[in-house]
Amino acid sequence: MYLDKDEEELTKMGITYVQGKKGPNDRIYFWNGKPISMREFGTLYAELRKNEDVNYPNGKGGKYLDEFLNDVKESGKVTEMIRKKYRIR
Repeated sequence: MYLDKDEEELTKMGITYVQGKKGPNDRIYFWNGKPISMREFGTLYAELRKNEDVNYPNGKGGKYLDEFLNDVKESGKVTEMIRKKYRIR
C-alpha cells in the first residue's frame, strides 16, 4: 500500500486509520490501536493550549497555537512555510 508523506508521518506517530461508515472518504483514526474521539481530541487541544500559555504568559501561547492550527486548516497540511513560521521541525 502506498502512503503519501503525511500518511507516513501519521504512521510514525502510531496513528492509523480505517474506512469510516459516513461515506467513501470518511476515516476513523486510531492512536496505538485505540479510536480517537472528538472529545479526546478536544481535551488534548485544551491541555496543549494551557501548556502553551504556561510557556508564553498572558494568553499568548494559546493564541499562538490557535494561529498555527488555523494556518494548517487553511493549507490542509503542515507545510514547510508553516514549519518555518512557527519554528517547528
